[in-house]
Amino acid sequence: MTNPSGSGSGTGVRPRRAAGAGCSYGEAVNRAALVVDRLVAAYQVGLSPRKGWSCAHRVAHGGASCSAAVRQLVAGRGVVRSVVPTVVRFAACYQAAALLAQADVSGVCCCGGIPVPFRFRGRP
Repeated sequence: MTNPSGSGSGTGVRPRRAAGAGCSYGEAVNRAALVVDRLVAAYQVGLSPRKGWSCAHRVAHGGASCSAAVRQLVAGRGVVRSVVPTVVRFAACYQAAALLAQADVSGVCCCGGIPVPFRFRGRP
């Protein structure tokens, strides 16, 4: 009996392909995650140290910075499934920056286009 898909697998289901690409859907997802990971790593190495600020979430709560958390999310979940947790993390960072501003601690939140200034001061 012939398979209508022409794949010869007998299931009638072809493997998904990325739109306009010569690779499978899974390969495209892995490539997207790799690209996002490399972009965040470039930010961590190139821009983050030069701006002179730290992630407000990290300062307020400890643990990983937002950029490190995003890299972990993308590595574990992929790009698409990391969007919502990344937005939630950036919102938490914004709230942490607001808390730090009230606590007389300063710098800038790592939330991209939402700079929230704060400066670190030692407690007396």
